[in-house]
Amino acid sequence: MSTKKTNWYKWLTIIFLLAVAWEVFIFVRLPKQAFMQGLLESWLVSKGLIFYKDFFGAYLPFLRLSMIPLHAVFGYTQYTTIALAPITSVVVLYILFLASRKWLNGWFSLIPIIFFSVWHTFLSNNHFLATSFLGLTVLVSMVCWLSWWDKPTRTKSFFIGLFTAFSIYTLQIVLPFYAILNLSMVFKSKRHVIISFIGFIIPTLIIIVWFLSKGALDDLYIWTIKYHFTNYPFANLGREIENVLIYLSIHLPIFLLLFTGFKNSKKLLLLFSLICLPLAFWFAIFHPVRFEISLPALALIFGIAAQSILENRSKKLRKWGIRFLFLILLINFYTISKYKLESYRVKLFETKYKYEILSEVYPDDPMHPAIEWMKTNSGPKDKVFALADALFYVETDRLPANRRAVASEPFVYVPFEDFKKEIETSWPDFWAIDERQWKRMDDYGYQDLRKNFQELVTKDPIVAQFDYWTIRKHTK
Repeated sequence: MSTKKTNWYKWLTIIFLLAVAWEVFIFVRLPKQAFMQGLLESWLVSKGLIFYKDFFGAYLPFLRLSMIPLHAVFGYTQYTTIALAPITSVVVLYILFLASRKWLNGWFSLIPIIFFSVWHTFLSNNHFLATSFLGLTVLVSMVCWLSWWDKPTRTKSFFIGLFTAFSIYTLQIVLPFYAILNLSMVFKSKRHVIISFIGFIIPTLIIIVWFLSKGALDDLYIWTIKYHFTNYPFANLGREIENVLIYLSIHLPIFLLLFTGFKNSKKLLLLFSLICLPLAFWFAIFHPVRFEISLPALALIFGIAAQSILENRSKKLRKWGIRFLFLILLINFYTISKYKLESYRVKLFETKYKYEILSEVYPDDPMHPAIEWMKTNSGPKDKVFALADALFYVETDRLPANRRAVASEPFVYVPFEDFKKEIETSWPDFWAIDERQWKRMDDYGYQDLRKNFQELVTKDPIVAQFDYWTIRKHTK
């Protein structure tokens, strides 16, 4: 190995260690938040309830099922999943470090870790979510595919299929990306596609058998497939200029591949598969947190494409590629400086933010006295309908009265006639309403739902009120 290459590997190691230190620093310093969906659903399962059958969920269950043994071992507290945020980030950084050493030379090897570290700081809000988990699995899948393309093996094929299952059964939005990634293997070896399918089918069978044994397979289909073709809202919120600029900053590096040339099908297939991610984000509910899914993979692609452009023998492609590269850097610089730097400066250096846990219920939160009232004035067998933060159930140790009651998103209660029929067969003993939810329904464009919901709830008398929290007792 040349001395020059060894020196750049030393710089890569330094940048990697600095990135890890930065992740630990912002984890300690910035506000944190638990993976509340994992905590809530693990707690509900511990109480004997079943996914989809007894509580609503619009997404596939792999990650949340994985949270059940985690919480069973480490407890049903917020701290169990808070620690997953830095662990996931450091694992992603380590994979980027190894991949950069393998495929990149010189200063190009520094791009993936720097690009990921900068944007991950702004996107993750310092907590573990399904999107950060998918960022890791998508990166692993792409690294496996790149390595497989260079040297196909059965083991790599199996792991591509396995991580395809882990990802799709966590969030359906990555399905187009994985469909092309797996089908592209046909260009190399049909036999390896079969091995990949075996890797995919094993988790599939486990999930089917588990839900079949619980009598909830139909509910799984209704809420994760049928529901998305009927009532789930697509692309109706979130396209403010800030979010669009973040979207462009992170995803434009995909198009650098266009300036690298296509002497073989590898880069073209990689381009087709990766472009499915931003396309899916654009036509679904548009939110920057979803960009975490593609960020690690695109950080690596940024480095690979930039290196390919500057080493391209075609002067024309190299010239236009460099121009496009500068455009990407300009958009990134403008977006970060205008929309992100000031808010993070405040969070990093203002002492009031130190050690804050956003998902914790502090005494000055109106939810706190509402929880205490419910624990004192209701029994363990009383059922509650909380149109509010679903943490209310865990904190009060009271079960939801309806499977939709764990979600406050307005579209969960559409069509309202179906929801009303469900409630009329099993009324809650108490309603716990965060009154701000009515405005949220209006903001989402569900004014009719808000009127019907209010009419249903306000028939029962108020028994306690704490600022914007209202508790009503159902009169049978």
